[in-house]
Amino acid sequence: MKNKPNSTATTTEFDLDDAREHDSMDEMEFEGDEGDDELDEESSEMLFILETIYEFITKMLSKGVHPHLIQSTLLANWLQVVIMNCDETEEFFMSQIEKMEEFIPLIVAKITEISKTLPDEIADFLTDEARAHFSEMQTTIREMSQQEMSPEDFTRHEALVEAATENLFEIFEQSNAHPLDVEAVFLFYWIHFLGMDHSFSDAKIEKLIYYWGDVFEPMAVFVRTQMGLDDAF
Repeated sequence: MKNKPNSTATTTEFDLDDAREHDSMDEMEFEGDEGDDELDEESSEMLFILETIYEFITKMLSKGVHPHLIQSTLLANWLQVVIMNCDETEEFFMSQIEKMEEFIPLIVAKITEISKTLPDEIADFLTDEARAHFSEMQTTIREMSQQEMSPEDFTRHEALVEAATENLFEIFEQSNAHPLDVEAVFLFYWIHFLGMDHSFSDAKIEKLIYYWGDVFEPMAVFVRTQMGLDDAF
């Protein structure tokens, strides 16, 4: 991956070995038949990206980083990858980040609009272990989001997140992760945090995940259009 964000923060304990050795996401496997070799390879690559960003999130939570800071970082990383995928510059990214407060309500409104077009009925696509894991993550996010953060804590947490984000992009560069898959997974995890501020229930988030193919594509087009970029992806 190219045009990764710059960081002057010191490195925190998060690296490629962490991501490759981490196996907690094994419980997140969907129920169903195994596909052909090509599908297995694609699924393996996507699972690696899911595991890597999941490890990033859980390490930040374990260090006490406030969920609101993780939420804004996931959104910024998603926008960064969108811009990278459109071959735009770091300067363009910074100009878009300055509009973040105006941009977030538009993104949330679009996700809500998409959610209303999806059927309420979904198959039981998660194992019991995966469902418990999903619920635990949502509970942790909600509980930690109620905590207040002092200016000193914000500065310290921000440094941790910046360093870990730099390492995260280095992992994806070293592994030749597909940029569109990385874009999709950053958005996937950002949606997990929406319930903090935007009344997205666990059931609503689960529905968005179940119909992910119907969520990611219109969101990818929407965010590119909002930034005046080519909506092809």
